[in-house]
Amino acid sequence: MKKALTVLFILTFAAIVAVTAAGCSFRGASAYEIAVRAGYSGTEEQWLETLKGDKGADGQNFNAGYTAYELYEEAVANGGYSGTFLDFISEYFGSDPSSSVQAAVSEAVFSVVSVYCKFPVSSGRFSQTYYATSAGSGVIYSIDKTKGDALIITNYHVVYSSYSLTSNKIASEIKIYLYGNETSSGAISCEYVGGTSEYDIAVLKVSSSPVVSSSNAKAAVFADSDEVCLGQSVIAIGNPEAEGISVTQGILSVESENISMSDVSGDKNSIRVLRYDAAVNPGNSGGGLFNASGELVGIVNAKTVDEEIDDMNYAIPSNTVSGVVNGIINYCLGKSETSFYRAYFGVITTIVSTEGRYNATRKCAETVETVAVESVSNGTLAYGKLMAGDRLVSVKYAGKTKQITRSYQLIDVILSLNVNDEVIFTVVRNGVTKDVSITVTQSCMTKVS
Repeated sequence: MKKALTVLFILTFAAIVAVTAAGCSFRGASAYEIAVRAGYSGTEEQWLETLKGDKGADGQNFNAGYTAYELYEEAVANGGYSGTFLDFISEYFGSDPSSSVQAAVSEAVFSVVSVYCKFPVSSGRFSQTYYATSAGSGVIYSIDKTKGDALIITNYHVVYSSYSLTSNKIASEIKIYLYGNETSSGAISCEYVGGTSEYDIAVLKVSSSPVVSSSNAKAAVFADSDEVCLGQSVIAIGNPEAEGISVTQGILSVESENISMSDVSGDKNSIRVLRYDAAVNPGNSGGGLFNASGELVGIVNAKTVDEEIDDMNYAIPSNTVSGVVNGIINYCLGKSETSFYRAYFGVITTIVSTEGRYNATRKCAETVETVAVESVSNGTLAYGKLMAGDRLVSVKYAGKTKQITRSYQLIDVILSLNVNDEVIFTVVRNGVTKDVSITVTQSCMTKVS
């Protein structure tokens, strides 16, 4: 039996202050760069020629007479390798881990911001109005430097307080700071676009900021969180203890799990997360979890707190974040609405079987599930189309096909859908493979709290 654990948001709160009542993806070091460090003095083109065996003057033989270039040709011809020769050489020789991490941080840090919120609250026997302040982090989703505009992702719990006197409990004042400009002159005002306590995601908007226009800030590059690997390097970047942007490194401990935690209203909520061991602290909430290429794999949101436990930290997967953010933008940006809607298919799935496998292509241990339809609610979008017992093989939407190897993938797909989108499920029904087409309608959209 699992021990009951306390999972907490990682948000920094400052003391209450009295006021008046009016009050480009980087890579690791290439094989050529490693060769130069080892003393090679020629150009990259000359170095490549030395690796080509009969095609060059000084080809070095590997593996019973094969040159590196011949191994590359063999991998392309018979192994389906799709990378360039330089990619192959980098993988063949390996790379300098510290250089790779440094490059990833140098790419990712310019997409992370510090977030500071101010909430009007009532306190004392005379119900004076005070300001409570909190600090967290955020990630740039999109940016237009010509206009000085940007959209920022953060956690909902960063900008929400149940004690706030605002009608929606959202901070009355939100400011962000870019990396390297965390001074009073670098403060950038934001407006709240929308959010959800269910997924703990909120979107902020920056408009016409000269600080943004003149900065080196950039939008984060999203990785496919379905492609993360157990044990891969991850980098957490955020604003711990409101001390400014900082970086920690670790590995991915669990590629997908559901944790139970109290949301901002105090209700228990189950949320799917990545688990990792890179150190995070109060203030990291809303910051980014990045892979070794500097791509976003998740939004940091919580950690397990127990005197016997170290470094069990969590992030909302990037695929979930992407779907939620797109929904918030579609339904809330430029409108009075601050909640978004998602498609409701009425399908409950079940895991028929599950096993751990080694994926030789990805060089990764992975969990593979066989997912089937358990039931379909009467009168819903999928009723009469998907059937109980259908084994879900793949789903095609927006011109791309995703194999269904985990039960959560269906939820991430649904989060990404808009009205009039067509979804094609490939299923096995009574031993026969068939395609089932479903078109999303307005009537199937449901509000997300």
